Amino acid sequence: MRYANAFRYKQWANIELLSFGERQIHLLPESDANFFIRILNHTAVVDSIFISRISGTQEQFECRS
Repeated sequence: MRYANAFRYKQWANIELLSFGERQIHLLPESDANFFIRILNHTAVVDSIFISRISGTQEQFECRS
C-alpha cells in the first residue's frame, strides 16, 4: 500500500506543479521561467526512466556528463 500512496502523492505533486506553471510562469523573470521549465523537463525524464526500469523496457534517455 505504501507504493500506492507514493504514486498518489506523485500525481498530486505533478498536478500542483503544472497548475502553478499555468498560473504564474508569465509573472516570473525570464531566468526563473527557464529554470522552472528545466525542472519540469527533469521531472519528465526521471518519470520516464522510472517507468522503463519497473516495466523492463529500454530507457528513452541517455545520461549526459
